[in-house]
Amino acid sequence: MSDDSFIREVDEELRQDKARALWDRYGKILIGAIVLAVIVTAAVVFWRDYQEKQAAASGDRFLAAIEKADDGDRDAALVELEALQKDGSGDYGELARFKRASLLAGEGSINEAVELFDEITADGEAPQTLRDFAALRAGYLLVDGDDYDAVAQRVEPLATETNALRFSAREALGLAAWKSGRDDEAKKQFDAIVNDIGTPANLRRRATLMNDLLASGATAEGGPASQKNDAQQNPPSDDPVPTDGQSQATPAEESADGQSDAEAPDAITAADEPADQPPAETEAPSDDGSG
Repeated sequence: MSDDSFIREVDEELRQDKARALWDRYGKILIGAIVLAVIVTAAVVFWRDYQEKQAAASGDRFLAAIEKADDGDRDAALVELEALQKDGSGDYGELARFKRASLLAGEGSINEAVELFDEITADGEAPQTLRDFAALRAGYLLVDGDDYDAVAQRVEPLATETNALRFSAREALGLAAWKSGRDDEAKKQFDAIVNDIGTPANLRRRATLMNDLLASGATAEGGPASQKNDAQQNPPSDDPVPTDGQSQATPAEESADGQSDAEAPDAITAADEPADQPPAETEAPSDDGSG
């Protein structure tokens, strides 16, 4: 046997000895890690499946409540929504609370509706989009209360240049200012709507009409009913699209009662989205003031 062959055999034996030593030392740990990875993967898959099933069940309950409201059985719808608010999966609890508030507003229970909208706005765990819509809806409901500060407290944070809801927020501020006799503030808000190049046509038309009324000296208290623009009679659609940071637009169904947005139930989006992204009841809102 040559020296080279002998050296190779010795080297091979040494490598095998090292491999056996490593296996003896770490083999059980490696097997345990593999088994743990399999268990964790199985648990994650099971949990996701469970969440999807829970969300689907909550979605069915939510749609059932909407159908009851559509059929005129609002009391039953409110009961179901209140139950769903407590134990709904994903975002359905918040959506149920939002829907309850809209149904109550449609029945004329303005104070109770505003209270629910305020709860959503203050809930740090609710999707930000839903919180913004809740603040805007509460502001519109309070316009007729002649309390400008109450409206401003809710919608002023939405009137910034970068907020997608700024047009409706400014309109709510302008209407509240007009009704409380603050004509200068009202003109400031309506001018901001008219001069914003992103303002939807319908809302710009309403703001222009309000500026004309202000210029003519019309007041909310003394002017004829016909002077109240269609913004007050048909507030903009402020239906929320709950997200976790990503917008999801999907096919929509009509709102539960077809009333104006200040009274009508709100919208939510629907379709193939994860468990924490509930389906929608109506089309996603635009800030164009259309009801």
